[in-house]
Formats: sequence, C-alpha cells, structure tokens
Amino acid sequence: MRKHFAFLLAALLISSPFVQRAAAQDEGPRYTLSPEEAKRLTEAKGRQIMLALKNRDMRRLSSFVHPTRGVRFSPYVYVEPKKERVLRRGQLVSLYRSGRRLVWGEGDGSGEPIRMDFRHYLSRFVYRQDLLKANEVSFNPPSRRGPGTSVNNLLEVYPRSILVVYSHEGITGPQGGAMDWQQLWLVFEKLGRDWYLVGIVNNEWTI
Repeated sequence: MRKHFAFLLAALLISSPFVQRAAAQDEGPRYTLSPEEAKRLTEAKGRQIMLALKNRDMRRLSSFVHPTRGVRFSPYVYVEPKKERVLRRGQLVSLYRSGRRLVWGEGDGSGEPIRMDFRHYLSRFVYRQDLLKANEVSFNPPSRRGPGTSVNNLLEVYPRSILVVYSHEGITGPQGGAMDWQQLWLVFEKLGRDWYLVGIVNNEWTI
C-alpha cells in the first residue's frame, strides 16, 4: 500500500506544471552569446552596477539603465512582468529620496503585495548580502538553476539578453543550512552598440 501511494505521489509530482517547468528550465530558450563573450561585454559594467547598488548611488546606477525601457525590479527569480515595478532613469534618484511606498510584486507564500519604499526594497530584495565579496560570478551560465526551488524564467522574459549572476552562500553557509543565501541577476539588453541594464532580479530561499 505504501509503495503504491509513493508511486502515485511521484507520478503526480512529475506531471505537475511546476516540476515540468523546472525540469525543462535548462532545455528552453538559449543564449545568443557565449559565456566568454557575455563576460567580455558586461564584466566591468556589472561590477560598477554592483558598486552603485552597494553604495546606494542611484545617480550612478541610472547611467547604466536602458534609456527607453527602464529597469524592472523583480523580488523573485520567476519574473512576472505585469506585477513588478519598472523604474525609468529619472525615477531612481527621486524615489530613493522621497520615501514613497510602492508595490514591487507579490510576497512568496502569502501572495500579499510587497509594499515598501525604495530604500527598504534595496535592503531587502537587492543588496541584502555583500555580493561583491561573492566568490561566484557567472555570465550567461549554462544552468540557470539556483540553490532553491523557484523556476527561473529570465530567458523567456528577456530572450536576447545577457544574464550576469552574483551568488552568495549566506552568512550561515552550507553547514548552517544556508537559508540566507542570495543570488542577484543583472539582465542586459542591447541598444545600438551598447548593452543596458533592464532587470535586477533577486533569488532567495522561498516556500
């Protein structure tokens, strides 16, 4: 009876849309550039963006943002474009100074609106760990799977992009369960001859 139940449960899990999406994640859309070419084009720019985020230098950050599309802030790696906040270049400095509360998406597990000011959002969903000290920085990584269970749909949302991911194992580290790990994905799209920032995407432990 237990074997039959276990078999039935496994069959249901395998057939679920979530598991199918996760299994197909690395078999979906492909990058248009190799990791080596992506690194050559965005390594220096990515580090400057991370420095701007760490130092909360919104004026500097705005210089890297796509001039017409702006930059989308996604609290989780499964991006939902209709629910998440896009900021234009000129809004970054003014919103950071204003303290105005905005909705940035929906909270994991609760589905409640993530409503907070820009400063709070940056501390909670962007530069939460010291990502510039992370040992792992990847450019158009062959696998887009993170340590958690969230499905990464970045190439579906941004099909002709360069993806750069900074990974931090967390303060507790693997020995402590590492539930405080973080990945931050920077998404670049080409305009003319240059590559501009169109997405800042957080990945973390979720329910």
